[in-house]
Amino acid sequence: MATDTSKMNPALRGWRWLMAMGIGVPLIAGLALVALVVITWVSPRYEATRTANIGPASKYAIGKPIYDETDPNGRFWIVKLPDSQVVALYDLDPTTGCTVPWDENYVFMGIKGWFRDACSRSVYDMQGACFDGPCVIGMNRLAVNEDANGTLVVDMDNGGAGPVRTPGATPLVPPG
Repeated sequence: MATDTSKMNPALRGWRWLMAMGIGVPLIAGLALVALVVITWVSPRYEATRTANIGPASKYAIGKPIYDETDPNGRFWIVKLPDSQVVALYDLDPTTGCTVPWDENYVFMGIKGWFRDACSRSVYDMQGACFDGPCVIGMNRLAVNEDANGTLVVDMDNGGAGPVRTPGATPLVPPG
C-alpha cells in the first residue's frame, strides 16, 4: 500500500523526498560546515608571535654575519653594521625563494664579503641591499628589538621588504 502524499503539507513532502533520496543528511551537514566557516572567518584570531632571543649586541662583531637557525621556519642572518646597529635578514631571496648564504671570500666591485643567492647568483651587501643579478629588491628584514635586560629579540613575524635596487648606490661592506 503506497502512502498518499497529495494531502501532506508541501513542506513536509519536500523534506520527505530529500530524506528518501539520501540528500537531507549531507545537506544539513553542509549547512553546518558553512556556518562554522562563517563563524571562524568573522572571529578574531590569536596568533602567537614567533620570536628568537639572540643575546646582547656586544656578542656580535661588526661585519661578521652569523646564521641563526633557532626556528626551522624562521632562519635568518644577524649582522652588526658599522654604526653598531644589529639587523636580522631573512635567509631567503625575495625573488627566487632560494637561500642566500654569506660568502666572506666572494669578491665583487673590488670588495670582499657579500651575500649571494644560491640559485640566481644575485649579490647583496651587509645590510641586504641588492647590487647584482636579477634581484630588484634587497633581502627582507626582520624586526630587532632590545628587551629590558639588554637582550636582542628578533620578531620573525614583523619586519619589512628590502630596499629597492638603486643603480650607482654605495654598498655597505665589511670593515678592513
